[in-house]
Amino acid sequence: MTGYVIPCVPKRSVTFAMTNGTSNEVILADRVELVHWREITMMFRVHSHTLGGTPNTIQLGVYAQTHSGDDPGLLFIDPESITTVSLNQNTPTGALLELPFQDWNNAPYHAPMLRVVAQATKTATGQLSAVITADISVKDS
Repeated sequence: MTGYVIPCVPKRSVTFAMTNGTSNEVILADRVELVHWREITMMFRVHSHTLGGTPNTIQLGVYAQTHSGDDPGLLFIDPESITTVSLNQNTPTGALLELPFQDWNNAPYHAPMLRVVAQATKTATGQLSAVITADISVKDS
C-alpha cells in the first residue's frame, strides 16, 4: 500500500464574529474527491488561535458529500455524517489534530467526496479565531 499526503486547505485564518450562545459554520474546502483512497486521515495543523482562557470552541470536521449524475451542480450533504476534532483553550499552538477514517469505502457514511468545515460555538465573551491548514493522508486500495 502506498501513502500520500494531499494538501486540502492552505494556511487560512478563520474568524467568527458572533454573540454569546450562538454557533456558526464556515466551509474550508468543498468537493474533495476520495474515490481512489481506502484509508483516510484528516490532519489539521493549528498555527495559532485566540481561545485561551475561554470555554469557546472551534470544531474542525468533515461531512460526507456526493452529487447527482443528472445534475452535477446539485450537492448532497449528510448533516448526520459530520466527524470532528475540537480546538479549545487547551489546544497548543502548533498542534496537529488527526481525524482518521479507517476503510472509507466500507464505512456507513461512505461518499465519493467530503466537505471540510470549521464550526464555532461561542458560550462566553472572547475572540473566536484560528489560523489552520488541513492535509489528507491517504492510502490507496
